[in-house]
Amino acid sequence: MLYEQYKKQALSDLKNYNDLKSGIKALSQRIQFLKRNDLYSGVGTREKVMKSCDGDSLMIHHLSQLEAMEKQLRYNKIYVSNIDNALAMLSAKDRDILTSFYINRQRRSVTKLAEETFSDRSWLYRKAQKALERYIEIFFGAVKDNL
Repeated sequence: MLYEQYKKQALSDLKNYNDLKSGIKALSQRIQFLKRNDLYSGVGTREKVMKSCDGDSLMIHHLSQLEAMEKQLRYNKIYVSNIDNALAMLSAKDRDILTSFYINRQRRSVTKLAEETFSDRSWLYRKAQKALERYIEIFFGAVKDNL
């Protein structure tokens, strides 16, 4: 994988970080709802025997959906955990700048940050670029070639 692809993936991960975290909670709640309500538990006793085939296929479909959702939940938890670990390994300043620039980006955030730190916007962009490079090095193990 080329460094630019790692950078593109890292930017996407950081920008979607809050959505990933909230998606974990929503997916977990949906799984619990489906397990608790047992919506497709098969054929009722009052139904005809001939319909048992339909009930079985609904149950199989329900279980396969549940299994796929649980697999996706595990994957998302691991992915968010990896992002959290990479962010935790950065310095507090790097973590703060990545959070302001990508994770919790708001309108005029760079201008506000420049005013708060009495610095130039271009200096902040260079600082954010360096923090992103360190994040990529920690998360993917890829180093930008300085040729």
